[in-house]
Amino acid sequence: MHKDMSAELEAEHADTQAEMDEWRDCYNYQRPHAALAGKTPGEVYTPSERKFKAGMESLDYGENAVRIIDKHGDLKWKGVDYFLSEALRGERIGVYPLDDHTYEVRFAEHVLGTVDIRAEMFAPRVKAGSKQPYIKGWRVQRAEIREGD
Repeated sequence: MHKDMSAELEAEHADTQAEMDEWRDCYNYQRPHAALAGKTPGEVYTPSERKFKAGMESLDYGENAVRIIDKHGDLKWKGVDYFLSEALRGERIGVYPLDDHTYEVRFAEHVLGTVDIRAEMFAPRVKAGSKQPYIKGWRVQRAEIREGD
């Protein structure tokens, strides 16, 4: 649909929201679609029976430290930024101590990896047999490659 929309709106030099809304109405309610046996999307659409839950349930990490991932996908821990993932921006992450310098990083029940504050490295959790670079310090700085757990 987006490819069709882009091509047609560019050909018509449409650039206002009203023109885009008019195109969408035509696409959904006026013109037949071969993939829908000649019907319009508006004729075959049925709303889902499941209700949308806005936002995730609050994550409970017990007595462990909780940090919010910043807009760059970084976890700030003990004065160092560790890149985890931009997909986690704004999410609450649990940090669990393993020993005096190593911490396990979790999102909900998923173990994302470990932070070693001495080496200033985040080691993502990887499947056995695969290879993954350490992520050192502030953003991504490739260091050594290690075997998965």
